[in-house]
Amino acid sequence: MTIRSGSNSHKDIDKIGRQTALNLASLMARVEYDFNRHEPCLVCNEKYKHHIDGLPCVSDDSRKQIIRSNRWNTHIKTTSARKNER
Repeated sequence: MTIRSGSNSHKDIDKIGRQTALNLASLMARVEYDFNRHEPCLVCNEKYKHHIDGLPCVSDDSRKQIIRSNRWNTHIKTTSARKNER
């Protein structure tokens, strides 16, 4: 990997670092699927258990649909991925 000098190099390093962190969070969520249900997602800050598939968002550009349910496992509210953008 070549590091360039200039203002864009820091942005590139930050972007690569964030993608690496998201990849690692996704891998850990798959490995420990039953134990990480209450971990917050790095992208949308919702708990994994509220994501439609129970896994964290893959990237900042593609957020997952959020589904909430009550204690009787009936869906209360469904939000789209675009609605969660900040």
